[in-house]
Amino acid sequence: MPPGSSKPGERWKAHTTGFVLCGGKSLRMGVDKALLTDARGQSMLQRALSRLEPICGEVLLACGRAPRYGDLGRELVLDQRADGGPLAGLEASLSRARTPWTLVLACDMPRASTEHLLALLARTEADDLDVCMFETEGGAEPLFAAYSARCLPAVRAALDRGERRMVGFHAVPVEGRALRIAALSARGTNAAQNLNTPADWDEFQGGSR
Repeated sequence: MPPGSSKPGERWKAHTTGFVLCGGKSLRMGVDKALLTDARGQSMLQRALSRLEPICGEVLLACGRAPRYGDLGRELVLDQRADGGPLAGLEASLSRARTPWTLVLACDMPRASTEHLLALLARTEADDLDVCMFETEGGAEPLFAAYSARCLPAVRAALDRGERRMVGFHAVPVEGRALRIAALSARGTNAAQNLNTPADWDEFQGGSR
């Protein structure tokens, strides 16, 4: 259990690495959605970084197969295999992390908050989980989740057999047991809503604060 601290997120910093997942092609948006900038001049990528920083000792960019966004001065984490989909981004993140816990947040979820991320970590600690995801009306969201370092062998095994989905490793046993996986309800909120289209972005801009 992480030691106590007077600041809500500080006690997790030595135990948690954060990754912004930003390797997508933004095909439906028509432009690179990670670089879309709100009325305050903050890009979606910067917004995601700011949500992870109060909790994580390091926050890195999982940017796919090729280097991107190097101007932000962050370490870039590249997928280790081609055409591995989002699961390859998780493999790269878990491989780079040097902490027991990894938090991942997609760059296109601008309504996510630091408090939501802290809630994921609190649940993993309370129930000794390997994976904890936010769950909305549309189902569990593996791009807004906490992962234990114990997941890496299962992720690699799933990729080796051709799996690409982020949940594709959930049924792979590790050290003779099933992974402990749970979802934290975010029903009734839009915290885990991802923005895929210009209409989504316009709606967010109209209601953002």
